[in-house]
Amino acid sequence: MEELKDHIVDENGYSYTKTTIHQVVDGKEEETEVYLPDIELPPEPEPKFGIWSQRRRRFLKEYRPGIYYDLLTSCKLTAHLNEVQERASRMKEELEEAMAKQEGITEKLKATDMMAWVRKMNNISARVREIIYAEIIYA
Repeated sequence: MEELKDHIVDENGYSYTKTTIHQVVDGKEEETEVYLPDIELPPEPEPKFGIWSQRRRRFLKEYRPGIYYDLLTSCKLTAHLNEVQERASRMKEELEEAMAKQEGITEKLKATDMMAWVRKMNNISARVREIIYAEIIYA
């Protein structure tokens, strides 16, 4: 049998490396030499794991698997999740600040009636979370 070269390049310019595959066929162990393509994935950005990106990832994986696997196989999932994390965090800060100002929740209220301030801020945080879920996470 002819000895295979360790590395080849086809007519389209794709390179392949010789690999030995061990498998059991009819109770006998066989070795087969095959060429596997040399695949180089593009570099992905450093992941910024946060609560919003984790929730988006879970939503896509469970309810939108087509989108999830498309992003995963095209090496765009990390960039997408980083963008979601950044947008959601920025939206949370801006909305909480704007809603607190609109409803008159001040540092003075915090100093005079801490429990009222906590109740109002928790209420605002819950509403902001629902807005983020509707506009970013589940969109």
